[in-house]
Amino acid sequence: MSSWLWYAFGARPCPHCGADVPVGQLLEGEHECDPGTIEDRQADEARAAVPCLVAEIAEYLDSGRGQTRLAFARWCREHGR
Repeated sequence: MSSWLWYAFGARPCPHCGADVPVGQLLEGEHECDPGTIEDRQADEARAAVPCLVAEIAEYLDSGRGQTRLAFARWCREHGR
């Protein structure tokens, strides 16, 4: 069976929990997501986003605006504010 046929008539990932579910169940609304599976998927997505967030923060802190805010934060810390 070609891959598109399997995808069309076999199983598809649930858009909410990511579990492979027979297409008929998805179309009929018979699939119920396991709350633990949803939490695991959300945790995986959050972990995958961390390197991007770190890069964005580093880019911001290297910018002129970031340097200005860092200087202000240092001044506040040095002056007990």
